[in-house]
Amino acid sequence: MESTVRLTQSQYLGQQARHLLHRGLFLFLFILFQIPFLFQPIQGHHRFRQADTAAVARNLAFETFDPLRPRIDRREDKSGIVSGEFPLYQMIVATGFSVAGDYDVVGKLVSLLAAITAWVVLTELLVRRAAIDFWAAQAALGSCPFFFIYGSRFMPETFALLLAVVALKYFEAHRRLGGQTALWMGTTTLSLAALVRPYAVFVGLPLACFWIGELRQRRPGWKYLAAGVAAAVPFLLWYYVWWPHLVRVYDLDYFFGGEFFLISLSEMLHPAFWASVANTITKFYLNWLCIPFAIWGAMRLWRVKPRIPGVGLIAFWLPVVAVPSLCLLIGTQFVAHEYYFLSLVPWSVLLVAAGLSGLRNWHPRLGIATCVLVAVLTPGLFWKHYRSNTLLAAYHPVAAEIATRTRKDELVLIEEVDPDDGAWYLHPIRRRGWIEPRSRLYERAHVVELRQRGLRWVVWYDDYVYHLSDVDTWLARLEAGK
Repeated sequence: MESTVRLTQSQYLGQQARHLLHRGLFLFLFILFQIPFLFQPIQGHHRFRQADTAAVARNLAFETFDPLRPRIDRREDKSGIVSGEFPLYQMIVATGFSVAGDYDVVGKLVSLLAAITAWVVLTELLVRRAAIDFWAAQAALGSCPFFFIYGSRFMPETFALLLAVVALKYFEAHRRLGGQTALWMGTTTLSLAALVRPYAVFVGLPLACFWIGELRQRRPGWKYLAAGVAAAVPFLLWYYVWWPHLVRVYDLDYFFGGEFFLISLSEMLHPAFWASVANTITKFYLNWLCIPFAIWGAMRLWRVKPRIPGVGLIAFWLPVVAVPSLCLLIGTQFVAHEYYFLSLVPWSVLLVAAGLSGLRNWHPRLGIATCVLVAVLTPGLFWKHYRSNTLLAAYHPVAAEIATRTRKDELVLIEEVDPDDGAWYLHPIRRRGWIEPRSRLYERAHVVELRQRGLRWVVWYDDYVYHLSDVDTWLARLEAGK
């Protein structure tokens, strides 16, 4: 009798292990692929944007916790205050910095946890609400380039995506059950998503559809109007009231809207513009490997959309509304900022998942093999986005000297070697100050002016490595070199 019980327990544990493997295989692979990038320094794709994001979090943690006036490390002739998205993500990372210390892995871990949670929420929506096969849903997420590229980036993209898909989940719950709690929870998370990244606002499309549905029934739909206004007010206050205020007071750059619409509209009239849009969306959201499945998925979803409420909205209306609207706002900036199309992630994974689900229904074993194959091959297509920065080696000889000789509140001037790296130059040394090309470092009058603004140290590049000098020694060297 005892042996029978032990055997049953063993069988039960084996079943549980197989069930766990079945449910978590693709997520496990995703995490496994992200681990090497989680622990490497900030480098590769968008490294200067990551450096600025890390700087805002670090300055919130160690300089002044003022989220209304976020500060980057690059000070130029200003205070370091920058106009940008509301720093909710950076505030969370700053809390982690206060506990664990100033390590890149803290911010990257926040991004990875957000990506994992968004993955779980999207899986639930795909499987339970869109009748997608579980393996197909997981494979679609595992092959989505956006998840691989931004899964462990020191950027708020995955956090904004998490808030966006949680809003979609609440809106779907409200559509099915009609509860007010779900409506206002969705409104709140949508508002936060738009604050973190303004282009996430398009996931609020269900709100517009709820209101239109009320109008069709000759009802004013006041609750949906109120929800839409509640979601929009924080967004409008931050980007159209507070941000312009920072621009006026601190003499910052401002490009959010305005006459930029006319430039964008003229760009949109060229066929090459839309070819570039199609390439960006395909490469970073659909995945070239998954195009056949996305097409098949669109065909299947078109047939079933009358039977599955909400599917047509995401599969067809979301890109129709989001893509032209975004293009009007950003013009060709999406070429360098492909994450502007973040709100298309639910659409892209839905199409690919529907296609893979059709393959699973037609031939289960071939479907499983294909699901695993596309999820495993995808990282190979985008590994280059994590390319190491060769300039990191130039910091090694001087890093210890900077840590011991300089204080963290002292401003430095560092030589810029490659203009494309932008704000990244200050990040490896965790200091604030100025980034200038070599010509400016050797202008004595310019260095004297910076010293009057608080400059204390000069980090200059020679013989493929960086060197440290205090500003007085550097000025004496420039004087002697006349």
